[in-house]
Amino acid sequence: MTLEELRVKFEDSTTKVNKRLVLTKKAIEKENVSEEILNDFNNLITDTNGRIDGSKSLQPIREKYFPSDDKWCINEVMDNLYKLRDLKATNFNWKVKLDKAINEESEEKVEAIWNFLQIWREEARAWFVENASKYILLKKNYDNAREEFKTTEKYIKAEEEDKDCPYWNKKTRKVLIDWEKEYYEPIHSWSKEITNVYKSKEEWYSNINMELLDKKLDAEVKAKYKDLINRITSVVGTITDASQLKIGMNGDINGIIVGSEGKANIETIGAGGYNIQCFHFRTLIHKII
Repeated sequence: MTLEELRVKFEDSTTKVNKRLVLTKKAIEKENVSEEILNDFNNLITDTNGRIDGSKSLQPIREKYFPSDDKWCINEVMDNLYKLRDLKATNFNWKVKLDKAINEESEEKVEAIWNFLQIWREEARAWFVENASKYILLKKNYDNAREEFKTTEKYIKAEEEDKDCPYWNKKTRKVLIDWEKEYYEPIHSWSKEITNVYKSKEEWYSNINMELLDKKLDAEVKAKYKDLINRITSVVGTITDASQLKIGMNGDINGIIVGSEGKANIETIGAGGYNIQCFHFRTLIHKII
């Protein structure tokens, strides 16, 4: 999820909390209950670290303010408090995620590693655009290819063997499934996701959703950066000097990185080319003793 999406989620959640709080206060006033109930409620669902517990029982509130109520009875005030508890817990969780994303966004990046991942992003983007285009063409040609496959010896033989077979055991179904797997094998799953789908057969997968592709790649870069930094710091401690890291002509990253607990040699092994889904890399971290 992007920072902006998290911000929207948090703001929407805050709005819901405020609306429910208004309804709760009206119910409290209507039932002529002390406003102290809200203070007791907030203290009950909030732990010493300020975390909101969405599973906290509100039975102590009921016993204090509605002692004469049947234990299975949910009056209007308690009903609102339970809903308010759930909304506050959700709101708190969104805030935690938003704060974490803001902190990660504002953190100073290790320039060489970040630039290395940006190069990977551009190569991956080009690969997906090319292969999504191939996927669009495959989808457009799918019906013709399927009908053509039904004229092959393999399918005709399966059809003959199917004459006395029940539907669920027909060999034609199996050979068609096998053919479809082979037909789509060269296309990465993202290619399906980043093409816009229309209901009309003539418009099936007619263009690439570049906004979705960029969003996925941005998220992937952040995830890879975080994973790589975590792996490096687990070996050398807090990074203090990354000036010796260099990006090679092939987009790989190599060199020495220095941390509070020692040094490590970074080595990147890349893969790409014929029959490889998309350029990918494996980064090796060797502690220097």
